[in-house]
Amino acid sequence: MTIRGIPAAVCPLCHEAFVSSETGRQIDLLLEPFHGKHGQIPALPPAEVTIDFAEATAVLKAA
Repeated sequence: MTIRGIPAAVCPLCHEAFVSSETGRQIDLLLEPFHGKHGQIPALPPAEVTIDFAEATAVLKAA
């Protein structure tokens, strides 16, 4: 699965990218229908999907 446009910050020292805990929770919500919850993986082949983060989170907030 590919999620495009995830808001992330980059450490000025090590240049590693990281996301906020809220963004991490939103990513979990986006992945759940395709990969299940942590420890509960559905018996399906992995999905090949591309999601735009901003559009998908807007839909989640509107629901």
